[in-house]
Amino acid sequence: MLRGSREMRDRFESAWQKIKRARKHADDLEAEVSAFWAADPCEIEMVGSPMTGSGSYRVTRVGALPESISLIAGDAAHNIRSALDHFACAAVPSPDRATAFPVWSTSKDTAATPTTAQWKRTIDRQLRGASPGLIEAFLKLEAWETGSDYLLWAIHELDRVDKHRLLISIAVANTTIRLDGDSYVLATVKRYSGFAPDQPLALEPKWTPLRKGTVLFNTADGSVFGAANASFSFDVTLGEPSPLRGQSAVGQLRILAGVAEKAILRLASFA
Repeated sequence: MLRGSREMRDRFESAWQKIKRARKHADDLEAEVSAFWAADPCEIEMVGSPMTGSGSYRVTRVGALPESISLIAGDAAHNIRSALDHFACAAVPSPDRATAFPVWSTSKDTAATPTTAQWKRTIDRQLRGASPGLIEAFLKLEAWETGSDYLLWAIHELDRVDKHRLLISIAVANTTIRLDGDSYVLATVKRYSGFAPDQPLALEPKWTPLRKGTVLFNTADGSVFGAANASFSFDVTLGEPSPLRGQSAVGQLRILAGVAEKAILRLASFA
């Protein structure tokens, strides 16, 4: 898993251990989510006429997510963020209380995107004493909500939420609607959308946490395509931060662990 010289591995060992622990939490989260689905927590009913008429698919029952799922997700997020901070502390000769992996944190007093001067001040404060090469490498990062390295911001934001609130927002959500049938309109839409003739047309619905009475799909919408059937996929998804909303909680935490590891490996050569 880890690359680089033995010296690099030893110097940043605590960061690697934090990432390893985060991945263990992601595995534990996957087990909890699997147990939740094994209990058959969701039930859907068709209200009204068939797909060509007026009606809807609605949720009649959905089980409550156990608190353990949000708690484990928070533990994973904290370990990923800690890995970045452990790297920062190992990368400077004399770390102090301000030392941290620089990420631009949006608040009521700061804009979503920092100016060049604001970003430099943040880096200089949190990496005081770091090598000029490392400072320059961080200046090229865009670790904020609207930047190209927004996933580093997402790591920071998930950890911030977990530290200042009881639980990270996680919900069961409908992630895919699949329409199937033999109509000419549906076949045409699939062809121009890149779907094979024997594949259903897959739509991504707007992220909405499932509750009793939630309308998953109105049949009138399906009749536009001449679809005869609709099916649904569900997942346990993150509700925040906004760039990750609606994404698989397990999958995204694994992705974020990988993002942190790659960032450390890339930056370590400048430290």
